[in-house]
Amino acid sequence: MNTLDTITTALPREITPHVNPNWKSKANELTFVLIESPLSPSDKHPFFKNIYYAQMCMQYALQCGTAPVTTHLEWTQCPGAKQIFVPDEDTENQGIGRNNALVAGDKIRSIVEEVWVFTDLGISSGMQHGIDHANKIETPVREMHLPQKLMEKVHAWKE
Repeated sequence: MNTLDTITTALPREITPHVNPNWKSKANELTFVLIESPLSPSDKHPFFKNIYYAQMCMQYALQCGTAPVTTHLEWTQCPGAKQIFVPDEDTENQGIGRNNALVAGDKIRSIVEEVWVFTDLGISSGMQHGIDHANKIETPVREMHLPQKLMEKVHAWKE
């Protein structure tokens, strides 16, 4: 089955970014969403470009009137470690590690109102895990794309 076949496409609310740069909303009016985007590096997309892309996704989600969470950015890192992805078996620089972050993300996925899967750079194994888990627990999943203007910034990014 195609990965995208598992993504819910018809959700009740239209997504419209707020154009007003001074926009503020009340917390109870925001939709709580988990952002899924690729983090692991690939031949086409280096690690730090993926981080930049995730940050742009989070900013876009904020503009759309959500309270976004990007657990894959925060929970796989360890301050002071030489590498940003800290494996579970790295006892010297014990961070949460990727596998434990996936499990912790499952808990967040059970709390959020929607899961937004940004697919402009493809779908990683971690994202697929998130899609599968969200569908299993019936958390709505929305396929998302950054607007062209933001994607131009992502493509122009240089290490």
